[in-house]
Amino acid sequence: MYKQKYLIFIVTLFFFIGAVKVNCLDVYEFTFNGKKYEIVKEKRDWNSAASVAVSRGGYLVQINSKAENDAIFSAIMNGAKISQTYTTVMDGGGVAYLWIGATDKLEEGKWFWDGDNDGVGDNFWNGQGVAGKGGGKPVSGFFVNWGGAYSNTYAEPDDFNNNQDAAAMALEPWPKGMGGLGIAGEWNDISITNSIYYIIEYDEKIGIPELINPENNSIDIERKPTFLWKSVDAEFYHLQVSLKQDFSSDIIIDESTLNDTFYIPSTEFEAGIKLFWKVNASKGTKIGDWSEVWNFTVKDIPPPAKPTLVSPANNSKRVDTLPKFIWNKVDADWYHLKVSLTEDFSSGIIIDKENIKDTSYQATSKFEPGKTYYWQVSGFKKKYGEWSDKWNFKVMMMQPSAPQLLMPENSAENVELKPLFKFSLTPYADSYSLIISTNSDLTQPILIKTIPASENKDTFRLEEELMPNTVYYWGMFASNEEGESPLSPIWKFTTQNSTSVNDDFTTEKIVIFPNPTNDKLQFIAPQGKDIANIEIYNCIGIYIDILLFNGSNLVLDLSYYPHGVYYFYAKDKNGIIISSGIFIKN
Repeated sequence: MYKQKYLIFIVTLFFFIGAVKVNCLDVYEFTFNGKKYEIVKEKRDWNSAASVAVSRGGYLVQINSKAENDAIFSAIMNGAKISQTYTTVMDGGGVAYLWIGATDKLEEGKWFWDGDNDGVGDNFWNGQGVAGKGGGKPVSGFFVNWGGAYSNTYAEPDDFNNNQDAAAMALEPWPKGMGGLGIAGEWNDISITNSIYYIIEYDEKIGIPELINPENNSIDIERKPTFLWKSVDAEFYHLQVSLKQDFSSDIIIDESTLNDTFYIPSTEFEAGIKLFWKVNASKGTKIGDWSEVWNFTVKDIPPPAKPTLVSPANNSKRVDTLPKFIWNKVDADWYHLKVSLTEDFSSGIIIDKENIKDTSYQATSKFEPGKTYYWQVSGFKKKYGEWSDKWNFKVMMMQPSAPQLLMPENSAENVELKPLFKFSLTPYADSYSLIISTNSDLTQPILIKTIPASENKDTFRLEEELMPNTVYYWGMFASNEEGESPLSPIWKFTTQNSTSVNDDFTTEKIVIFPNPTNDKLQFIAPQGKDIANIEIYNCIGIYIDILLFNGSNLVLDLSYYPHGVYYFYAKDKNGIIISSGIFIKN
C-alpha cells in the first residue's frame, strides 16, 4: 500500500466581489487494490465535502468490503495520523469522525452510496439499528459496518433526534468513555451539518488508445483495411466505425471485446464511402474515454451502366397477366428490378427483386387486368448503377360479367315514375348500361343510360319521368375496352298512377332512436307495415344512400356520415312511401 502526504492549493475566484480566496488542503493519499484514496484534513459538512470530492475528480468513499474498511481506517490512524480528539461530534456520542459517501437524506432509513451527491447510487441498507426503531438490515450482496457490527448486532443507524442523514467512520468507541453502540472503524449516522474531515475515492483511469491506421483524412483506402492503434493497460478494446461523425447512427463495425491492437473487417466496405472510426479501452468494469475520431474514404469503383429495357415495350397494351421482363446486359454482378403501380415508385410496389443474375425475370403472380404498371432496372457491381428509363405497360382487360338486377324487383307494381334502380357491381367493368323499353326483348329501348364504374355506385335514380300505369322492361350489361358482358336477365315493373302516399302515413310513422345521435340510428317499422327500403337525402335534397330493410328493424351506422340534418323515406317493395322523417347526426 502506497502512502503519501502532501499539501494542495485550491484557488477559487469570487468574481462578484473581485477577490481571490486560497484554501490550503492537507491531504494524505494512499492506494488500495489499485485505486487511489485521499484523506482530506479539512472540516466541511457532508454536502460541501461531496462537492469538493467531485471538483477533484472523485467522490466521498464507497466501502464495499471489510478489507477496504480496514485499509481506510489504518490509513487514517497510521498514515494521516489523525488525532482521535481533533473534533467532537456531539450527536455522535462525543467522538471524532470522518465523512464517508453514505446518506439517507432522500428517504429516511433508505441508505445509498451517493458520494457525488447526485441523488443516484447503490441502496445498501434499509431501516434502523436497535438503538433506533430496529428492524434494519443490509441489502443482499452489500458490505455494511454500522456501529455494533463487531457484536453482530447493529445498533446504528438510529436517526437520533430525527436529524442524522449522513454516515461517518468513528475514530474511537461511542458513546465516549462508555462504548456499547460502536467501536473505532465502524460507521455511525450523524447530522449532515457536522463539520469534519472526509475521505475521497477515485475510480481507476484507463488510458486512451492512440490511432495509427487508416490515417486521418486518408483517401483511396482498400475496402478491407487493417485498423491499428497503440496499446494501453487494458483487457479489451472497443472499435466503432460509422458513416456518421457523431456515431449517432449507421454504425458499421461495433466490436467491444477486441484483445489485440488491430482489426481486419470480415467483409468489404462499400466503395467510395467516407467512414469515421474511434477506439476506447476497458479493464474490468472500468471503461476509458474514446480516442479522437479519425476519418478515411474507401477507394471508389465505377458503377454499372444504365440498362436498356426490351420487353414489355414502353406504352404497350394487352400485356399478359404473367409478363416476362427482359433488358439488355451491362457489366454488373446482378440486377435489381422494380415494378410499381405509381410512376415515381413511391408506393404500390408490385415487384422489388434484387440479385437477379440473368437479364430477364418471369413474374410469378398474376398482374391485375386493366391496370397500368411502371418498371425499371439497375445493375449492381460493388455499388448500384443508374436506373434505366421508366417504361409502362397495360395488362389486358378481362371481359366483365353481367350485373345482377336488384331493384325494382321483377314484376314490381306501383313503382314511382322516377324509379331508383339498384344492381350488383361486377369486376373489371368500366361502365354499366341500363336499358329501359316497353318491349319484353328490349329491342326498342326508350332509354339507355350509361353509368361510369369509377363512381362505384350500385344505384341509379332516373331523372326522366316514366309514363304512369305502364309496364316497362329493363336490363343491364357491363363494358370495358375488351368488350361487353352478356345482357342481364330482363325484368319488368309497372309504374304507379301517380306519386302516392299510404293513407296512414301521417298516423303510423316509423320509429327512429336515438335522435340526435353520434354513431348508430335504429329504425323500427310500424306494426303491419312491410318496408322494403329506406332512402336517405341530405338537407338540400341530394340523394345519399339506400338501405334494404329486412325484418322489423334496421340499425344504420352513421360513423362515416358528416354532421348535419338528413331526411329519409321508407318505401314498400312497390315504391310507395310508408313513412318519412328527419334525423340529426351530431
